[in-house]
Amino acid sequence: MMMTGALSKKIARLIAEGFKITHLNLNRSYTAFTAILGIIPVAYFLFVLMNANQKSQSVVTALSSSPYATVMLIVALLDVVCAYTMWNFKKIILQHRDVFRSVMIVLITIQLLLGNVILFVVGLACLYFSNHVPKQKFVKFNQVKAMLGVTSISYLFCLAIIIKLLVH
Repeated sequence: MMMTGALSKKIARLIAEGFKITHLNLNRSYTAFTAILGIIPVAYFLFVLMNANQKSQSVVTALSSSPYATVMLIVALLDVVCAYTMWNFKKIILQHRDVFRSVMIVLITIQLLLGNVILFVVGLACLYFSNHVPKQKFVKFNQVKAMLGVTSISYLFCLAIIIKLLVH
């Protein structure tokens, strides 16, 4: 028992030192998460364009021939919606610890389920700094809740389709 406690403290100290070296803080990690969430869809769309070009097909034909690519394009579009919402409601999210944690936990869980390890790791960095977010009473954040609800259901629907495609 004593050994695991010492090991946990050592790991936590190493993580904190890593964040100090990289000058990572709450704002930077949140901005990085939002930026990556917005940039990955652009990279994916360029990948689809490149593959279609290599096969001398149109994008529509390439997407029609691959249901997996089509579902991943839908996921990429959901990522854009989430990135825009996180950017647009940054003040609300970064002023209320419970709102911040709920947004980050939902998004990093979904990103991990979909295989986006980069966003999972950056999201964990955001959660590491969640104690720096003030713990204030909730204000109205219906738009953030609506975004989380709709995109979460949509992400899970896409995940179910991906699993179905992998099984068949």
